Amino acid sequence: MPATDQPKPRTTHDRLLDVAEHYIRQVGFHAFSFRDLATETGIKSASVHHHFPTKAALGVALVQRYRQRILAALEPLDDQPPSTALAALIAAHRTTLTTLDGLCIAGMLGAEEASLPPEVASETRPTHRRRRAVCWPPSTAR
Repeated sequence: MPATDQPKPRTTHDRLLDVAEHYIRQVGFHAFSFRDLATETGIKSASVHHHFPTKAALGVALVQRYRQRILAALEPLDDQPPSTALAALIAAHRTTLTTLDGLCIAGMLGAEEASLPPEVASETRPTHRRRRAVCWPPSTAR
């Protein structure tokens, strides 16, 4: 395989986000620490702070990454009837539960929204609105 076809190695930044995402799916935002992330990724706790100065900054970065993925997945559903879009969202959640061994990040953070740092909570709202809009477009709203 030519060098240009090699998969890009995961950066420490991405690995930290991956581990944080796993923790959120399993136990929620408040149930892990930077020390947990450092242990899982094999770096020092201070190095986690180099990438994310605060846990809120980590949460914002994670929600933004998740939103990019979910928006890309939802875009093809824009022209579908709400029932088709809802079925696709249910299938995506089922896949998350079975292959990622945890709950949806948006659902987990939504359940914790009242206790999240304000910048993380406000970052989750556009994703929730977008998911609702796919299933309940304004023309079908109650």
